[in-house]
Amino acid sequence: MDACAEAFDDRPVREEESTALSGSREEPDSPASSPPTEWNPRLTAVMVAGRSSLATIDGRILKVGEQVDGVRLVSVRDSEVVVVRDGQRHVLTMAAPGPVSIKNRGEQ
Repeated sequence: MDACAEAFDDRPVREEESTALSGSREEPDSPASSPPTEWNPRLTAVMVAGRSSLATIDGRILKVGEQVDGVRLVSVRDSEVVVVRDGQRHVLTMAAPGPVSIKNRGEQ
Protein backbone atom coordinates (compact mmCIF):
# COMPACT_ATOMS: atom_id res chain seq x y z
CA MET A 1 0.00 0.00 0.00
CA ASP A 2 1.45 3.36 -0.91
CA ALA A 3 1.68 6.32 1.54
CA CYS A 4 -1.34 8.06 0.04
CA ALA A 5 -3.56 4.97 0.41
CA GLU A 6 -2.40 4.45 4.01
CA ALA A 7 -3.38 8.03 4.88
CA PHE A 8 -6.94 7.46 3.66
CA ASP A 9 -7.80 3.98 4.92
CA ASP A 10 -11.41 3.04 5.71
CA ARG A 11 -11.04 2.47 9.46
CA PRO A 12 -13.31 4.55 11.75
CA VAL A 13 -11.80 7.73 13.14
CA ARG A 14 -11.51 7.87 16.93
CA GLU A 15 -12.49 11.02 18.81
CA GLU A 16 -8.85 11.73 19.75
CA GLU A 17 -7.84 11.59 16.10
CA SER A 18 -10.74 13.79 15.08
CA THR A 19 -9.77 16.36 17.71
CA ALA A 20 -6.17 16.31 16.60
CA LEU A 21 -7.23 16.82 13.00
CA SER A 22 -9.66 19.65 13.64
CA GLY A 23 -7.54 21.37 16.29
CA SER A 24 -10.53 21.96 18.55
CA ARG A 25 -12.80 20.00 20.79
CA GLU A 26 -16.34 20.84 21.73
CA GLU A 27 -16.83 20.94 25.47
CA PRO A 28 -20.12 19.65 26.90
CA ASP A 29 -22.49 22.27 28.23
CA SER A 30 -21.19 23.56 31.52
CA PRO A 31 -23.55 23.83 34.49
CA ALA A 32 -23.25 27.62 34.38
CA SER A 33 -24.60 27.75 30.82
CA SER A 34 -27.54 25.40 31.34
CA PRO A 35 -30.79 26.72 32.77
CA PRO A 36 -31.34 26.11 36.49
CA THR A 37 -33.35 23.01 37.26
CA GLU A 38 -36.58 23.40 39.15
CA TRP A 39 -36.40 22.15 42.73
CA ASN A 40 -39.64 21.26 44.50
CA PRO A 41 -38.66 19.33 47.62
CA ARG A 42 -41.32 17.64 49.71
CA LEU A 43 -41.07 17.64 53.50
CA THR A 44 -43.06 14.69 54.82
CA ALA A 45 -41.91 14.19 58.43
CA VAL A 46 -39.99 15.88 61.23
CA MET A 47 -38.71 14.76 64.61
CA VAL A 48 -37.66 17.60 66.88
CA ALA A 49 -34.92 16.42 69.27
CA GLY A 50 -32.30 19.17 69.57
CA ARG A 51 -29.08 18.29 67.74
CA SER A 52 -30.52 14.86 66.95
CA SER A 53 -33.52 16.29 65.07
CA LEU A 54 -34.47 14.58 61.82
CA ALA A 55 -36.47 15.43 58.73
CA THR A 56 -37.68 13.40 55.78
CA ILE A 57 -37.21 15.34 52.55
CA ASP A 58 -38.07 13.69 49.24
CA GLY A 59 -38.11 10.32 50.96
CA ARG A 60 -34.62 10.69 52.47
CA ILE A 61 -34.05 11.04 56.21
CA LEU A 62 -31.54 13.73 57.16
CA LYS A 63 -30.12 14.62 60.57
CA VAL A 64 -29.40 18.27 61.42
CA GLY A 65 -26.05 19.19 59.87
CA GLU A 66 -26.13 16.33 57.35
CA GLN A 67 -25.85 17.01 53.62
CA VAL A 68 -27.31 14.82 50.88
CA ASP A 69 -27.35 15.64 47.17
CA GLY A 70 -26.21 19.21 47.82
CA VAL A 71 -28.91 19.92 50.43
CA ARG A 72 -27.82 20.52 54.05
CA LEU A 73 -30.37 20.35 56.87
CA VAL A 74 -29.83 23.38 59.14
CA SER A 75 -32.74 23.29 61.60
CA VAL A 76 -35.97 21.46 62.37
CA ARG A 77 -39.13 22.93 63.90
CA ASP A 78 -42.60 21.47 64.53
CA SER A 79 -43.79 21.59 60.93
CA GLU A 80 -40.94 23.15 58.96
CA VAL A 81 -37.23 22.88 58.34
CA VAL A 82 -34.48 25.15 57.10
CA VAL A 83 -32.11 23.78 54.46
CA VAL A 84 -29.25 25.26 52.45
CA ARG A 85 -28.92 24.42 48.77
CA ASP A 86 -26.47 26.10 46.39
CA GLY A 87 -25.64 28.63 49.12
CA GLN A 88 -29.29 29.70 49.50
CA ARG A 89 -31.45 29.15 52.59
CA HIS A 90 -34.88 27.61 52.03
CA VAL A 91 -37.71 27.04 54.49
CA LEU A 92 -39.68 23.87 53.74
CA THR A 93 -43.09 23.47 55.33
CA MET A 94 -45.09 20.27 55.68
CA ALA A 95 -48.49 20.30 54.05
CA ALA A 96 -51.39 20.04 56.45
CA PRO A 97 -52.56 16.46 56.71
CA GLY A 98 -55.77 15.58 54.97
CA PRO A 99 -58.85 14.28 56.72
CA VAL A 100 -58.40 10.95 58.47
CA SER A 101 -61.13 8.34 58.47
CA ILE A 102 -61.28 6.18 61.60
CA LYS A 103 -63.40 3.04 61.55
CA ASN A 104 -64.37 0.73 64.38
CA ARG A 105 -63.01 -2.80 64.14
CA GLY A 106 -66.44 -4.24 63.37
CA GLU A 107 -67.08 -1.85 60.46
CA GLN A 108 -66.06 -2.54 56.89
